[in-house]
Parts: sequence; C-alpha cells; structure tokens
Amino acid sequence: MSNNDQNSQILSLLQLVLTEVKTLTGEMQEVKLRVSSLENNMVHFGTRLQTVEEKVDAVDNKIESRLYDTRPIWQSVLERLDKIEARQEKMEKEFQEFRLEMLDRLDALEKDFRGYKRDQQRQIAAIFTELSLADERVEKIDACLPLHYPTTKR
Repeated sequence: MSNNDQNSQILSLLQLVLTEVKTLTGEMQEVKLRVSSLENNMVHFGTRLQTVEEKVDAVDNKIESRLYDTRPIWQSVLERLDKIEARQEKMEKEFQEFRLEMLDRLDALEKDFRGYKRDQQRQIAAIFTELSLADERVEKIDACLPLHYPTTKR
C-alpha cells in the first residue's frame, strides 16, 4: 500500500472520527441542556418547597398561638367538669343513702302498721265478745221479766 493510500485511509478514518466527535458533541450539548433544565426545575421545586414550608410554619405558629389562647379555657372547663362530676357522685351517694333510709322507715312503718292492725283486730274481737256476752245477759234479763210491761200515762 502506498503512502497516498494510507494517508487517504487515515483521512477517511479521521473524517469518521470527526463525524462521530461532532455527533457526540451534539449529544453532549443536548445532555447539558437537559441537565440544565433539571437544575432549573430543582431550583424551582426547592423554591416552591420552601414556600410550602413557610406556609406550614405560619399555620403551625397560628395553631400554637390559638392553643395558648384556648388552653386556659379548656383547663377551666375540665376543672369545672371534674367539680360537677364530683358533686353529681356526691348527690347520687346521698340519694342512695336517703333512699335506703326511706326504705328502712317504710319497713318500720309497715311493721308498726301490722302491729297496730293486729291490736285493733284483737280489740274489735274483744268488743264483739263483750257485746255478745252483754247481749246474752240482756236476753236472760228479758227472759226473767214479765211479757207485758205496764204503761204509764202522763
């Protein structure tokens, strides 16, 4: 092979290499543009994320400040509820004690009433017995008396 042939082969190879380098350079430019676009998107995303974080912090601070405003109110409400529950429990206990006392008193009254009723029944039975005896005496007296009573004029 001659020098010219070799040179022309080298030139053709160099042209192929140059074409490939140009293609790679174009592709590298495209990659650089994409990377640059991604970087811009990341910066934009970071800015938006920072804005969201600031808004969340602002809402968090607002909630926290409102909690400070309402916390004493809720503490007061809870204390009052505890007192109300304690009073209600006390009233329920007192009511149960009162109820039991009333039941005991009713039992005692019922027992006394039964005793009183028995006494009354005995007294009534005794009165009937006495009336029966008195009736028998009156009948005996009537039997001893004459049949006709003298009438007196006035």
